[in-house]
Amino acid sequence: MADTIRRPRSLRFAFLFGWMLLMAVACPVHSQVSELSADDIKALEAKDHSPQLKLEELKVFPAIRKYEAKGLTTSAKGEKRKYGPVTSEEKWVDGRYIVTTVHIPNAAPMIIVVTYDRESLTYRKWTLWPTGLVMPGIGMRDGDGRTLSWSSTLAVNDGPMWHIVSQETHADKQTSWTEVMFINGKFWQRITAVRKESRE
Repeated sequence: MADTIRRPRSLRFAFLFGWMLLMAVACPVHSQVSELSADDIKALEAKDHSPQLKLEELKVFPAIRKYEAKGLTTSAKGEKRKYGPVTSEEKWVDGRYIVTTVHIPNAAPMIIVVTYDRESLTYRKWTLWPTGLVMPGIGMRDGDGRTLSWSSTLAVNDGPMWHIVSQETHADKQTSWTEVMFINGKFWQRITAVRKESRE
């Protein structure tokens, strides 16, 4: 009897995530989670911190209120420069959302909202950029671990198509991540960074 061929777990996860992204592009997303507009995101950001999370799936994220992030960016030309320090505040809202306010030097804050959709078994994310545009994202968790992979796309009218693929690994006191940005299908920039709890 021929031996059963088993793919490594990371390869199986990559295959599954790739299939999910293909389906997300080919088919409209229908789920129990409503899309969020810029006004929706600002309204959630204005709410108070919830004492508890109602969605167990969101507990993969650290229970930290303030962060400081540092890392490295690499451009398509191979140029490297320091990323950060960038500070942010995070809170739970309505027990169903994680809302992160990222303070960008010389710009309006960037607001990120994350939740979990139990119908599609995916994480959902909306990023409100300082420009006022909203970039939606879809994520999947690697088994029972604390690693998430994301795909986010933003099409600007009469402008460029932005696509970000990222992977983040959470621990109790920090999050490390790598994100790769494409503009019109061409590699633009890679960011590798770690955010840790801020004592300030």
